[in-house]
Amino acid sequence: MMNSVERVKKVVHFQKPDKIPIRNLSMRAALYEHGRKLVDLYKEYKGDFGDPAPAEIPKPEPQNILPDGSFHRIEKDAWGVEWEFVKFGIAGHPLSRPLDNMENLRTYKTPEIPKLSGKEFEEKKAAVKKRRETAYGLAGWINIFEIMHAVRNFEDVLMDIADNTEEINRLADMIVEYQAGVVKHLVALGVNGIMMADDWGSQNSLLIKRETWRAFFKPRYAKLAKPIKDAGIDVFFHSCGHILPLFNDFADLGVNVIWPQFASNDPELLAKKAIERKMCVELHMDRQKLMTFGTPDEIDAAVKKARGIFGNKDGGVIYHAEIDNGFPFENIKALLKAFRKYG
Repeated sequence: MMNSVERVKKVVHFQKPDKIPIRNLSMRAALYEHGRKLVDLYKEYKGDFGDPAPAEIPKPEPQNILPDGSFHRIEKDAWGVEWEFVKFGIAGHPLSRPLDNMENLRTYKTPEIPKLSGKEFEEKKAAVKKRRETAYGLAGWINIFEIMHAVRNFEDVLMDIADNTEEINRLADMIVEYQAGVVKHLVALGVNGIMMADDWGSQNSLLIKRETWRAFFKPRYAKLAKPIKDAGIDVFFHSCGHILPLFNDFADLGVNVIWPQFASNDPELLAKKAIERKMCVELHMDRQKLMTFGTPDEIDAAVKKARGIFGNKDGGVIYHAEIDNGFPFENIKALLKAFRKYG
C-alpha cells in the first residue's frame, strides 16, 4: 500500500496510484460551527495532505464581539489593505486600499520576502520534513490578480489592465518580484507542491478577454512557475469560476494540478481536456447548492457520477473536501464517506 506522498505523486503524474487521494480543507468558520465532532470526523476519514483541524477549536476573541452579540473586526494586512470582518472565520472586505490613488505607487513597498536562513527558517524546514513523513506537503498561495484588486479598486484594476498602463504593469511586476521570493523560500523548505491561485471566472465566462490574460498575466505566471518546475516540485493552480477557456494555457505553464470550481465548468469537457493535457483535477464538489442544500443521498450520487466522468485508472483525480460553515454535518460526513466509497 502506498503512503500519502507516493499516492499523490502517482495520481498527479498519471502513474497508477493505489486509490484516489483526498485533500481535506476546513474553513475556520466551519470548525467553529461544528466544533470537536468535525475534528473527530477528520480523524475517522483521514486525508493525504495532513490534518486540517487544529489542536484547539478556533473562536472569536472577546474584544471582537459587540454588545448585540455580532462579530466585528478591522485589521490591516502586510500589503497595507485595511479589512473589515463581520462574521468570524469568513473573509472580509477592504475598507481602505493603499493604491486607490496610483500616485501612492511611487513610495509603495511590498511585504518583506521570507528569509532563506536563520532559526525560524530551519524550524519551518524541519516541520516540512516531518510532515512529509505522513502527508504530501502542499504549501503556498502564490497569486497576482487577487493582490492587485485588494490594494486597488477592482474596477480600476480592470480598466488599468485594459489600458495597459505603465503603473499597473509596475504594480504587477512588484507583486511578481515578491512572489518569486516566496516561491524561492518554499522551494528551499522542501515542499512537495506549491499552490498558485487567482480566480479568473464568473459563473459562466472569464473576467477578462483571453487575449488580454495571455498578454498580461501568462508571462508573469510563467516566471513564477518555472523555478517550481525546475526544482521538480508539483505546480497546483486554484481558480474559481468558468475557466475552461484558459485550460490549455494552464497546461502550457506546466500546471500539474488544476483546482477549479466544479459547478461552473462542464465536467465532461473538463475531464476530456484534463486527459488530453495530462493535468490532474482536484474534484471539488458543488458548495453553492449541493453541500449546503442537498441531502446525503444526493451527495453520494454526485460523487459517484463525478467518479464515472473522471474515471481513469492511471490517475489524474484528487478528491477535494473543502468544508464551509452552513454545511449540515450529515452532508459533510456523506461527502467524506462517498470519497472513501468511490476512491
